[in-house]
Amino acid sequence: MKTKKLFYFILVCYIGSGVSSCKKYLEATSDKKLAVISNLQDLQALLDAYNQINFVDAGIGEVCADNNYLTEEIWGGMDEYDQALYTWNDFNVIPNYSVYTGNIWSNCYNIIYRANTVLLHIEKIKRTSENAMEYDNIKGQAYFLRAKSYLQMAWIWCLAYDSVSGKSDLGLPLRLSPDFNEPSVRSNLYETYKQVISDFKIAAQFLQENPIHPIRPGKAAAYGYLSRCYLSMRKYQDAGTYSDSCLQIHNELMDFNTDIPDLNTTYPIPRLNKEVIYYTTMATPTPLYYGNVEPSLYNFYDAHDLRVKAYFKTLPDGSHSFHGSYNGDFIPFTGIATDEMLITFAECQVRKGNLQDGMKALNYLIAKRWESDYFVPFSTNSNDEALAIILKERRKQLIYRDLRWMDIKRLNKENRNITLSRYVNGKQYILHPNDLRYALAIPEDIIVLSGMIQNPR
Repeated sequence: MKTKKLFYFILVCYIGSGVSSCKKYLEATSDKKLAVISNLQDLQALLDAYNQINFVDAGIGEVCADNNYLTEEIWGGMDEYDQALYTWNDFNVIPNYSVYTGNIWSNCYNIIYRANTVLLHIEKIKRTSENAMEYDNIKGQAYFLRAKSYLQMAWIWCLAYDSVSGKSDLGLPLRLSPDFNEPSVRSNLYETYKQVISDFKIAAQFLQENPIHPIRPGKAAAYGYLSRCYLSMRKYQDAGTYSDSCLQIHNELMDFNTDIPDLNTTYPIPRLNKEVIYYTTMATPTPLYYGNVEPSLYNFYDAHDLRVKAYFKTLPDGSHSFHGSYNGDFIPFTGIATDEMLITFAECQVRKGNLQDGMKALNYLIAKRWESDYFVPFSTNSNDEALAIILKERRKQLIYRDLRWMDIKRLNKENRNITLSRYVNGKQYILHPNDLRYALAIPEDIIVLSGMIQNPR
């Protein structure tokens, strides 16, 4: 019985539209027999399935954070899972796996399965002087994608990292092989982040500095995700180091005064603009798609801040919707870009006492977001005030990037006391700092079929 449960659990994790597409790719030619992976081109094809790799980032954190809200009418028309997610319910916040739609859990493990398949089979192919560059790049991509998926999952299904409790807090089931027979057991949070960091560092060694397209990761992307990872762990020295390493490779920055053709168009910011280092987007959750921008956040922007036009459109009822995706349409961009790395670098510099360097980096970024004649550089002699300015600008700049949830979790570990509150149908829902619900409930069908421990409530 236990073996049967394990088998079904792995099916739920891995067998979705991505794997079926993979099978189609590997079908043999005329006799329809299943081909065996035999060369590097087969492996690269597994990693180039961008519809199932680059366009399925979770977005759940953005729903749960404080950048958006739903009207009661829209909330009332949503299914029970979307309603539960929006109000931070204890359970039933992620729908069960479906062969038609999958879910975020299965999307992540599908990518991990692909990465593990590549890492298994590439060892069976001889590395030569002729194929060394391609061989190493494929290997680096696989390590990168596995790390990225586990990091994304840790931000959703684990508590904020804490160096004191990391070895007792629940982590993720770390599957490092495509073998279906290996049992899935939850690691601790320390082991989860250790694996993520290890994979990203290996990826950085093998990846090319200049990938042929931002849809494939390069060294700068690996450094960017290492910076994200360390930032979420509150290891600011390392986060700053890797944001700088990323910027050493790619530091182009748009000037909203000159690089956006028309701020009055529906989606002004060009797709694949010069800031994009690694290109991914959300599998946009329904509450985010139908939600509006939180008014208190919108009110942070000055009238001469060009992000007002680039990011927002005013609706007939006076509310505001987000139109500033680096994807050039309504689907939010979640990849790595220069602006994020600059603002991370600024924060980390200030945190280690380099106030002038931190404010210089921040001013360099924000000056290109304001009307040229109106921006007055930020200036302060107080590290605390500088940090407050940077964190406010971080939220304003990186709206709808699926980073705010992680930021709230890490900042509340530092006693920032960010309390989230929503009103629906006359009832108030509150999420207090460091609440256990910051680790979302794992889909219930996964718990039933696998016997894994559910996140405590």
